[in-house]
Amino acid sequence: MTGDIYSQIKSSGYLPPLPQVVAELMQATLSDKTSISDIAKIIQRDPSLTGYVLKVVNSPFYGLSRKITTPSQAIVILGLRAVQNISLTASVFQTFHGVKTKDAFSVERFWWHSIATALTNKHLSEEVGYDNSEEAFVAGLLHDIGKLVFYMNFSSDYEIVVKKHQEGGDLIITEESFFGTNHADLGGWLLDSWNLQPFLVDAVRYHHQPLKRIVTALPLVKITYLANVLSHALFETGTEGRLGKEAELVSKLLGISLDYIDKLSEKLAKDIGELAECMGIGVETPGLSLSPAISYGQLDDLSEKKQKEICATIKDVSLLLGMLRALLEARDREEAIDIIFEALSILFSFESALLMLVDNNGHKLVGKRAFGTKQDDLAEKITIQLDKDGSIWQEALASKCIARSREFFRNHSYTLIDEQVGNLLKAKDFIVVPLIHAGEIFGVLALCAGKSWDESQESLLQVLAVHVASALKTHNLKEQLFEADRLNKTIVYHAPTGLISLDKDGRITRFNPMAKKVFEIPTARSMTGLNICDVFDVQADILKEKFAPLLSGRYQEIPPFEYRAPSGKTYWLCGKGVPLEDRDYLKGFLILIEDVTERIRAEETMQDYAASLEERVKAKTRALEESQAQLLRAERLAATGRLARRVAHEVNNPLGIIRNYLQIMSLKMPEDDPKKESMRIIDEEISRIASIIQHLVDFSRAEMVNLQRLDINNLLQDLVKIMRESYQEQGVTMILDLSESPAYANVDIDKIKQVFINLIKNAGEAMPGGGEIRLATRLREKDGRNLVAVEVADTGAGIPEDVKKHIFEPFYSSKGLSNSGLGLSVSYGIIKALGGDIAVESAGGEGTTFTVFLPAG
Repeated sequence: MTGDIYSQIKSSGYLPPLPQVVAELMQATLSDKTSISDIAKIIQRDPSLTGYVLKVVNSPFYGLSRKITTPSQAIVILGLRAVQNISLTASVFQTFHGVKTKDAFSVERFWWHSIATALTNKHLSEEVGYDNSEEAFVAGLLHDIGKLVFYMNFSSDYEIVVKKHQEGGDLIITEESFFGTNHADLGGWLLDSWNLQPFLVDAVRYHHQPLKRIVTALPLVKITYLANVLSHALFETGTEGRLGKEAELVSKLLGISLDYIDKLSEKLAKDIGELAECMGIGVETPGLSLSPAISYGQLDDLSEKKQKEICATIKDVSLLLGMLRALLEARDREEAIDIIFEALSILFSFESALLMLVDNNGHKLVGKRAFGTKQDDLAEKITIQLDKDGSIWQEALASKCIARSREFFRNHSYTLIDEQVGNLLKAKDFIVVPLIHAGEIFGVLALCAGKSWDESQESLLQVLAVHVASALKTHNLKEQLFEADRLNKTIVYHAPTGLISLDKDGRITRFNPMAKKVFEIPTARSMTGLNICDVFDVQADILKEKFAPLLSGRYQEIPPFEYRAPSGKTYWLCGKGVPLEDRDYLKGFLILIEDVTERIRAEETMQDYAASLEERVKAKTRALEESQAQLLRAERLAATGRLARRVAHEVNNPLGIIRNYLQIMSLKMPEDDPKKESMRIIDEEISRIASIIQHLVDFSRAEMVNLQRLDINNLLQDLVKIMRESYQEQGVTMILDLSESPAYANVDIDKIKQVFINLIKNAGEAMPGGGEIRLATRLREKDGRNLVAVEVADTGAGIPEDVKKHIFEPFYSSKGLSNSGLGLSVSYGIIKALGGDIAVESAGGEGTTFTVFLPAG
């Protein structure tokens, strides 16, 4: 296709204009003087648009908790930008509502992708902190609008382009080969003709640029580029498949995490369907049926006469306000700037203006606001360095006088930034007005003079400049105070300590969230006006006693105390009390309350742990002492054993000889010889000595030479059968309490039998007046070893503590000279030789229990 495509579209009659109501609406929103009611009135002039806006606002997509019934409410709830963009969306769809799907190009799929990109754009802009997510939504919705313009004007040719693209051809290259341009440039051209915001137009125009160019663009271009890529990936492959590369791209351009992309792709399909349904736009996508479209009456273009009437009205009203008085009464800096621009436009007839303020360091001018165009936001992108001489900006500030560009640039060259400012103001002929008050520089005004500028008003303009600088200084101070107050409130709000201020009567005047949390006050309930006694839930006299120093006007440390909350939970609180004085006059009190429950409980836990640790140390010490005693006992027993064997060997031979001689002498004596009785007594003593020596021999033989696997339960049962009858005659009852399963152990049967006979014998001797002997067995595990535990318990008088300490030592006995004191020592040696252990428990008057531990077999 040859020729200028744009001229052909213009002449075809298929270049859609912006509907009158929407044009007027957007024009009105450009003026900061337009109120909410003014915007609402414009919308209400068209019943169809009013109904459409209310339908969308009340749809599930926005999820408002109450029904919106008027445009004014919609603006208050959603904001002016959102309502404006809803209206723009409605008008765009209405403008193209007659376009129908023929073959390759699907209008329904086009709208699906447009809405998907709009929603993706909005989400991405919010994620990266872009300051106008509603603008991003519109950019996404209109990014492919050039395709519809192609399709409306050249449907047959565009069907061929789409088919080639579906067959794998590059869409942009194919479009340019057919039409000499592409849908992105065509869309930007259309939106430019609608006078939409330049950065929004750029987002549409550049969304198919190469990545290496995109990375240098402003945020809205980057976001729209990404939203388009992600929406195509979602449409063509679902939430899986091609999102990996796009996720890498997002990370490179905007630093958005892969997790966020996954969540966004999961959410989009539902949001697209809901938004399309509530907006009445028919879309087509897998799993989503076509939604019915709506329409409202086509509106005429905004008339030039209407524009003049609006301007005249604004001018007349503004003149009556009194610019200087309004400037002094401005609520904040933004409102003051609004009034400044009104004055420049109405009183001085400037066609455009740019306000730039000095940064905090005083090294550069930073754009604040542009007047006279729709490009106010572009002003914020402008910065001019002030550290270079020879600029018109430095000249105006240094001379403190108005500088005129046509005079200044006769002797100086234009810099690129000077030309850019002139382009923004739509004129190379501009003046620079310094804003200086009391020697302090606040900024400059760059003004487009135009033909209507009356230089006789220069003195009046300088007066206004002084007042502007004064107002800026006032509002700077207000902002500093506001920021300091905001910071203080933020600190108080987020303080990890509960803060409560009281009046002199103890009523709460202020508090922070942590105070409510500490005292479990419900979020919806205010603490203001409550008496501090009610909060602490104590009587006034008790509280007065607790806070006596504070009430007397002194700083007070509040030690930890227990507080029972309404929920029944108990907390530990502590804090500080500070008297609030103003010129030595006590106005109230500040109480800082901290929840130290975790600290107190941690301290208690540490104390408990310390006590437990101390007890464990004592137990370990006792165990160590016992081990040392056992080791010492074992060493002493070993030494005693060695001595016993030597003594037995040396003594037995002489005793045998003496006994033999006594027997010979006895045989030689007559039967009635009285000396025979004396010799019988001597023989008995020799037998007692031999018995003692035998005990020594037994004590010295600790090694086991005949180990066999034995059920200890059977052994004890046999012993009871043998010994029960004799003990019954003494009034002693024997009781068996054996384990259910066999109690096998590897032992020397004769020696272990000797041990238990000795223990039973000792138990019987401990109960001369009768009692009970209990024999019990249990299978136990100790230190990873399987053991057979055998208890021999009596109900006798018990063993004194001083005796118990030495009970297993050889030759120690509490039974007098008739006992050798070797029985328990021998038993101890046998058990140790078997790899077991023996323990004794006894208390005065409560009997004695010996427990023998044998390795299980």
